[in-house]
Amino acid sequence: MRGAVRRRGGVSPVLEALGRLGRAAGGEHLVEILKQHAPTWLEQLPGLLSDSDVQAVRRRAQGATRGRTLRELVEALEALTRERPLVLLLEDLHWSDSATIDLLAVLARRREASRLLVLGTYRPADVAATGHPLRWVQQELQLHEAL
Repeated sequence: MRGAVRRRGGVSPVLEALGRLGRAAGGEHLVEILKQHAPTWLEQLPGLLSDSDVQAVRRRAQGATRGRTLRELVEALEALTRERPLVLLLEDLHWSDSATIDLLAVLARRREASRLLVLGTYRPADVAATGHPLRWVQQELQLHEAL
């Protein structure tokens, strides 16, 4: 399956994965999708843009809320996976930031068919002991038989 991205947990693992995809062969396609659907994410990846594009993306991303940012990335991932499947592997989610966990929750709750496979690893003991937000997402997904 083409388009597999592997990333260890930590600060901004999704941003790092997007950056890797954007720098890989054919990355211009991802940049165009992010320009159209997720300028708030692309703004955080200025190395993928020309100087003139940086300013345009910043204007489009102004005033973004956390909810808007999540919706943008979900829409961008849907657009990206229309043409080919994508596997996103996130390791050590017990070290991930809350924004990454929020994104996983939003993706997991979606009912529409998708060609996106998200695989994540974590240490259950670390999640349970620290009250990590992943614990609540896991419980919710199990409750709705989505995990």
